[in-house]
Formats: sequence, C-alpha cells, structure tokens
Amino acid sequence: MININRLSCNEIFVIAEVEAVSNVLEVVTRLTGMRFAAFSHMTETHWTACAVHDELQFGISAGDALDIERTL
Repeated sequence: MININRLSCNEIFVIAEVEAVSNVLEVVTRLTGMRFAAFSHMTETHWTACAVHDELQFGISAGDALDIERTL
C-alpha cells in the first residue's frame, strides 16, 4: 500500500520506469510546446518528482523533492 503522504524511493523509481509514463510526458511536451513535464506527488509541504521529461535541463530527476513554496 502506498502511503499518500510520502512515496518510497522504490515507488518513485517504479513509476519512472513505466514506459507509458515516459511516453505520456513526451507527448505532453510536444502538444504543449513546453520542454518540461513531470508526474509528481504533492503533499502540503513537498512536491516530489516521480517521472520527468526535461528537455530544458532543469536538473530535476525522479525522486527530487522541492518545498511546496518553491513550485508553481
């Protein structure tokens, strides 16, 4: 069972390895013209990247977490 407040490293990496996830992120960037897309998990305090398509080279990878105040 997934703890909704925090994902484990294994859960994040399993999400990132699903081929359909990376395909969806790539399609999203093509359709929107954006060069960054991510599946993420958010709590009241943190945003955690679970899968990332990063053509802008932000340097954000699966498993990276940011304080919620630093995100959109």
